[in-house]
Amino acid sequence: MFKSLKAIFVTQVVIAVSVVLGISSYIDYQSTKQELSSALVATVDNATNRMKLSLPKAIWDFDLEAAKLSISAELKAPDIKGVRVLDNQGEAILFLRLGPLSEDGEKRPPVDIGADQQAYYEAMPKEESELSFTEYGETNKVGTVQVFYNTDRLEAALADTLYRNIIELLVLDAVMIVFLILALTATVVKPLNDLTERVRELASGDGDLSKLIPEPKYKEFAKITEHINQFTASLREIVNEVTQASINLAEVAAQSGQMARTNAERLEQQKQSLSTVAAAATEMNQSIATVADTANDAATHAQGATDLVNQVYHTIESSASEIINMRSEMENVNAEMHKLLEEGEKISDVVNVINDISEQTNLLALNAAIEAARAGAAIEAARAG
Repeated sequence: MFKSLKAIFVTQVVIAVSVVLGISSYIDYQSTKQELSSALVATVDNATNRMKLSLPKAIWDFDLEAAKLSISAELKAPDIKGVRVLDNQGEAILFLRLGPLSEDGEKRPPVDIGADQQAYYEAMPKEESELSFTEYGETNKVGTVQVFYNTDRLEAALADTLYRNIIELLVLDAVMIVFLILALTATVVKPLNDLTERVRELASGDGDLSKLIPEPKYKEFAKITEHINQFTASLREIVNEVTQASINLAEVAAQSGQMARTNAERLEQQKQSLSTVAAAATEMNQSIATVADTANDAATHAQGATDLVNQVYHTIESSASEIINMRSEMENVNAEMHKLLEEGEKISDVVNVINDISEQTNLLALNAAIEAARAGAAIEAARAG
């Protein structure tokens, strides 16, 4: 309940007004009390002053009946409950109060207050005054008059005033609460509810962003209305931008989908190509294995050719030495050279042939070594792959 602005405001105003009315009621109560107290004191004073004038002669003359008549007239005041007259020695001459109604119901003659009732009257507030009688220019004290009164009427009047003030306070509070609730509902709560409903529509996504809140009647709501309208306009721009971006994104998504389908087709083609390449690679591996075997055989044959060439080379070296030796012999037998010329030419041809064979053998060995190296490198590459 106390989280409601209306309830808090009404409570605060009611408390403030109640305090003001309470202070006003207290002042009125004190004023009434003062007035009633003053009236009571004035009544008692007037009664005392009248008896100061009427009682001294009756007391001086010992005319108690006249004194009773004078006292009876004063006892008719509702606040005066008893009157006691004392002599100069302090002894009670009269102690009277109003008695019950007479048989005709018109008079209440005074009656004496008994000893058993005196304590009750002694507890009441009283006013005391001396009684003096002047005769032949001489003032004589004849006694004292005591007027007993109570404050029952005063307290009843004050209680009535207090009750009336409380009733007025409650009625004013009730009227004020109803008025404030109606006024707040019309001037504050309704505009706030309109703003709240507008914000709720925006928050729920059902609000029309093109619709603005009309200008409020009260300037206190102008700023918040203006800011909400500005927020709505900004939100409308954002929604438009998001909508356009969504459209663009949909187009891009469609293009991306087409590209994805194209890429899928290409991947399928690449898959088929890879299958072909894998088959070719398998065949290549088999060819490489065959080449490797062939290279090994070539290397073996090349090694045999190299050994043969080395043997021929040694043979040629031996033949060259013999030819050198034969040269010296040929010089000695120059005569026989001509005979052997044909044979020498034949030998020269043989040597040339042998040299050619040797060079070709070396080339074959070199080519075989190169092919073996290439085959080995290809084998290593194939194994590494």
